Amino acid sequence: MNLTIHPMDKQLINLFPTTITQGAIDIFGDQTMQPVLLRLFTAPAPVAGLPQADADTPFHHLLHPKEAFLLSGYRFTKRRSEYLTGRICAKMAIQGRLQLNKTAVAPPLKPGDIEIASTVSGRPDVRFHTPHAGALKMDISISHSGDYGVALATGTMCGIDLQLRQASLVRVQEKYCLGDEDKVLAAFLPDHDPLTRLALLWSAKEAAKKALSYWQMPGFLDLQVTKLKSLRDSIVFCLRIRPIQNRHMPEEVRVVAGLFGDYALAICLVNEDRSHAGTARS
Repeated sequence: MNLTIHPMDKQLINLFPTTITQGAIDIFGDQTMQPVLLRLFTAPAPVAGLPQADADTPFHHLLHPKEAFLLSGYRFTKRRSEYLTGRICAKMAIQGRLQLNKTAVAPPLKPGDIEIASTVSGRPDVRFHTPHAGALKMDISISHSGDYGVALATGTMCGIDLQLRQASLVRVQEKYCLGDEDKVLAAFLPDHDPLTRLALLWSAKEAAKKALSYWQMPGFLDLQVTKLKSLRDSIVFCLRIRPIQNRHMPEEVRVVAGLFGDYALAICLVNEDRSHAGTARS
């Protein structure tokens, strides 16, 4: 996507590991999935007295007016940076997938033509504000942790997660790690330290939760690791889903997870009929 922000154009280089991308393509078969990972942008605070469109120069031209309005409402610098970076990641992922799909839009989509809105469940939702893109449909997922933001654009239900290796993962382990899952991971990944294994587990389950949220987002403990598989420089998690009453959900999902420095990354795609999904669009 041609997003140029001089002199910060280096920040627009996609850092997502190609090994994880290729592993996800091998597992899910979606040749046009597009993950984008960027270092957090610093979003300046709005300047009193400036028109809304100028409040976040030089970033306002990358945002739809509704996004700019939401950004202006965030008081804390870190939250503003996460919101801004997530939207830029998502728009780069969308444009990248359109290019891989060889989907031409005339005139070309500008960043401000793309709005990343939210469903009533909180899932991000792509809305194209151009008459030439009305038939374009895709799913996206956004995550951020530490100093980075990430997004994924695909043609099916998806979830992506980024998780920094941090001590809090140990303190709350019982909230997301079922029974002997930590021992299963230790046996499968003996060369990784416990914190890295927990970060991979958290990230895998969080990505699965997001992909499944079309029906109803399950809890961490509703997902159980049944099988692990090595794939290139990544890991495939097979997760069994505890049945949720009155919801037609898949029985199992697969997640591809790997490492990016001190971070765990995970991608989950669900190729299931969602006609019975319970998530209403806003």
